Amino acid sequence: MGYSLPPDDVTYRAFFSARRQGDNSVYCTVVDKDDKSPGWYGPPELKMRIEAGSVKPDSPARAARDIFGEDRVRFYGGGIPEVFLDRGEATNARLDQLLTRPE
Repeated sequence: MGYSLPPDDVTYRAFFSARRQGDNSVYCTVVDKDDKSPGWYGPPELKMRIEAGSVKPDSPARAARDIFGEDRVRFYGGGIPEVFLDRGEATNARLDQLLTRPE
């Protein structure tokens, strides 16, 4: 959240890539604002959206997939603060959904 993984930020790309090497527990959740796709997308759905061209080439979701691998990235398109809210109220369930790696 709040960091777009720009292609010219070699330092952070190297940091994230090194963290992921040999560690199958590393998983990335990208939170961005996409009015056309405000829901949750796991790796299979995100892959379909990228292949269909509905995810911009310079999007943080694509950058995260390049670094962490296509099976280790999910996407939430509702943005902030919506990622924390359930009917307008911040809830522990929504926080758990954000912070817990899906199986």
